[in-house]
Amino acid sequence: MAAGPKFIRFFWPVLASIRELGGSAKPREVVDLALDKADIGDDERAERTKSGSLRVDNQVHWARNYLVWAGLLDGSTRGAWNLTPAGWNLDLEAQDHAAAHELFKKVRRDKKDEWGQNEPEPEDDDPAEEPEVEALNEEESEELALTSALRTTLQGLSPAGFENLCKRLLTQLGLVQLRTVGQAGDRGIDVEGHLRVSAVVSFRVGVQCKLYADGNKVVPRQIREFQGALGPFDRGIFMTTSVFTQQAEEQATSPGYKPIDLIDGERLIELLQEHRLGIRQITVVDDAFFAPFK
Repeated sequence: MAAGPKFIRFFWPVLASIRELGGSAKPREVVDLALDKADIGDDERAERTKSGSLRVDNQVHWARNYLVWAGLLDGSTRGAWNLTPAGWNLDLEAQDHAAAHELFKKVRRDKKDEWGQNEPEPEDDDPAEEPEVEALNEEESEELALTSALRTTLQGLSPAGFENLCKRLLTQLGLVQLRTVGQAGDRGIDVEGHLRVSAVVSFRVGVQCKLYADGNKVVPRQIREFQGALGPFDRGIFMTTSVFTQQAEEQATSPGYKPIDLIDGERLIELLQEHRLGIRQITVVDDAFFAPFK
C-alpha cells in the first residue's frame, strides 16, 4: 500500500496541469486535466463523499491546499489556481510518490503549531474516513457550503422542473427561442432552441436533460442515441446532475457525429453560481473596511 493519504497522488498532476494551462486556470479545468493525467477510471470518478461531492474532486482540492501551504501554488486569487515561481521551477520529472509523501509530511510539520496537531499522520484509504476538503479562507468556506446546498437542491427537483431550470440557464447562456419538446416520439430531445453567433448566423440546438441520482453515469450508448436524434439540429447539449464516463466524453466529439457539448453536475453548479441563478446575495456592512478608521 502506498504511504500517505490518497490525495497526495495528485500533487504532481495538479502542478503539471496548471503548467500546461499556462500557469493559471480555473479549478474545474485543473481538476479535469489532473484526473486525466493520473489516469483515474470512470468508476472512481463517479464515487461520492457523504456530502455528495465527487470523491476524487475532493482529493484534488486537498492536493491543491497542500501545494498552497507548501508555497508551490498561490492561494490568494479567488476562482483561479496559480503557480508560484517555486511551482514553475520544480523539476516534476524528478518527483515521485515518495517525494509527494515527504512534501505532505513537511507541510504538516511546518503547520503543526498553527494546527495544534499531535495526532499520527492521517490515512484516507478508507473512503468512510476521508475528510471533506478544507477551505483556505472564509470566502472559500462560504463557496463550499453554497456548492453543497446547490447540489442537494438540484437532486430534489422533479424531472420537469429540472428541464425548466436547464431552459432558464440556457437562456442566460445566450440561447433563444427555447421550447420544451420532450414527449412521445421526441427521440431524446427535451428542449430545442437557437444559439445566435451573429446578427445573421445561428445554430439550431437540441438539448437532453437528465436528472440522475449519484452513481448513475451517462455512458457512450446514451450519447450515440442522442446524436442519432439530432437529425435536423446543428449540434446538441447534454445536461445532467450526474457525470459522464470518459468514453461518453470521447463519443460526444467523435468524427462523423454531430458535436455535443456536455454539462455535468459539477459544471452545472458552477454555471448557476457564475450567473447567480437560484442564489440570493445578502448585503452586509464590511467591518474590515471600517477597521482602519476606528
